Amino acid sequence: MAETLRNCKGCGKLFMYRGVKFCVDCLEKQAEDEHRIIDYVKANPLCTIVDIVRDTGIDEKIVRRLIEEGRLIQAGLEYEYPCSKCGEPIMSGQYCDKCAKKLRNEIFEEQRRRNDRTGLRYRQLSVTAGGKK
Repeated sequence: MAETLRNCKGCGKLFMYRGVKFCVDCLEKQAEDEHRIIDYVKANPLCTIVDIVRDTGIDEKIVRRLIEEGRLIQAGLEYEYPCSKCGEPIMSGQYCDKCAKKLRNEIFEEQRRRNDRTGLRYRQLSVTAGGKK
């Protein structure tokens, strides 16, 4: 992969892109934040995301991203937080299995409806343009 000059997604400064969207400084900061979060959760196993943010000073988006990526599970911690849709406890991702399945089905149905409408319009245009069905 060729190295190119890009702006860091974290701080905005220029760096040599090598397949990672963050500069070395931001990657080190992310690793430090991850360790602080893991240490905090180990010491406070019943904490909430609000507790983690308040007591560590780490931005909530960063805390949520690490949790949703399963980084606490990888560190050997079992940490539950609410599903973004129904509030059921989950350990990774943004949605529980039930809500994720429902969302996938809704997306599939919407795609099917769009395909059906597009096909109908195409057939109608063919007929009105003198084509035969």
